[in-house]
Formats: sequence, C-alpha cells, structure tokens
Amino acid sequence: TSGMKVIPNGGLNLSILDGWWDEGFDPSLGWAIGDRSEPYDEGQQDWMDSKSLYALLENEIAPRFYHRVDNGLPIAWLQMVKASIKTLAPQFSTSRMVADYATKFYMPAAQGFTTLQADSLKAAQEAMAYKKRVVAEWGNVRIDNVTHSDGKIQTVGDELCFSADVALGALTPEDVLVEAVVGKIGPNRDLIDTRAIPMTYAGLNNNAHKFETKIKCEFPGYRGYTVRVLPKNEAIVVAHELPLVRWE
Repeated sequence: TSGMKVIPNGGLNLSILDGWWDEGFDPSLGWAIGDRSEPYDEGQQDWMDSKSLYALLENEIAPRFYHRVDNGLPIAWLQMVKASIKTLAPQFSTSRMVADYATKFYMPAAQGFTTLQADSLKAAQEAMAYKKRVVAEWGNVRIDNVTHSDGKIQTVGDELCFSADVALGALTPEDVLVEAVVGKIGPNRDLIDTRAIPMTYAGLNNNAHKFETKIKCEFPGYRGYTVRVLPKNEAIVVAHELPLVRWE
C-alpha cells in the first residue's frame, strides 16, 4: 500500500515483484528487485535480491537521480516520475477500486436480485432449473475435434480460422459458451499470458455442434491454443455460481 502512496507524491517504486507491483511494474515507471523465480532456499533468495537491489541503485537509480546538467534538474528522473503518475495513479487508487466494486459487482448484484424476484420469482425458478439441467448433463459435454485452417508458420498480421466440434448431450448451443484460449507457449509447453476468445455457433457437423472463430496473429513467437466449454446463462452473474468447465 505504501508503494501506491508514493506515486501521487512524486516518488518512484523499487520493489520485489509481489502484490500490486507485480501487476503495475513497467521498466519505464520504476524498478523491480529480482524476478518472479522462487528458489526453495530463502537465504539464496535474500542474497539474489540484495545483489539485484545494489546493482539497480548503482547502475540505474543513482545515475538517473544525480544526473543534473540541465539547470540543475534531473530531467530523466522527472520524466519517469511524470510517466509513473500519469500511468499508475489512475489505475492503482482507492477511487478506481471503489468504482470497480460499485460498477462491476454491487450494481450488477442489485440488478440481478431485482430481476430474479420479479413475477413471483419466475426468473429465479428458471435459473435454478437451468443449473440443475446443466449439472445433470455436464458429464455428456465433450470436445471431439479441434482444427485450424493452416498448419504453416504464420506471420504477424495473419488470420487463422479455428473450429471445434462439441458434444452437448441434451444441452443446446445457447446453454454454453465455447472459447478458444490463446497464449504464449511456456517452457513446459503450458500456455501463459492467455486471452479467451468466444467462438460462434456454426450448426451441426455429424451430430456434433460446430463452433468457429477467427484469431489474428498479433504477437511474434511461438503461440498455442486450446478450447474450453463453460455454462452460459444471464442469471449466472458470478462464474463460481456454477463452477463447471470442459477442456479440450
């Protein structure tokens, strides 16, 4: 929290990548001590962090702060302070936090309550029936086949078409959300820095429901994807109300 208070007061952050700084860190806005690795030996971690800290102080922070050839002002330092205030202050603030709670959670919850209790709880009864139906049928949901349009190496800016054949049992395409999850391929061939892209229903394909989407290749490097199926219903405001997912 103290690191957040530094920002509007014209200070710069130097910290380990933990808490809010793990999300807010950018090399143009401050400095990170060490990285996200977590050695099993705490003593080794302290030693590594101390080396990182002293190297930053000596090679980056002190030179930037004490370089004052223009009217005695640390111009590069002040530019970094301004960038930090402009970028981080609106994002990491109590005002933004309260606004997010109100608009993303409290107001939708209040609206949901009003909707569910209307017409003698008709919407609530329909939501409960939907949940029971999905839970009963989820064992029959599976992803049978996933393909993409071109197996060649793609250049940045190209567009790939993805399709998935999904068995839904007694459920309908309107009961579910099918998404392509795209991300960078990590060292263990897991997906990192992912984003979920909704797929559109495209009709029946050999008794399976076909879903499609187009994905633009926006980033260089090795990228991968997988497909998942989630329940979808307007009455399910919070995903954990119905914690079900089926992966490829």
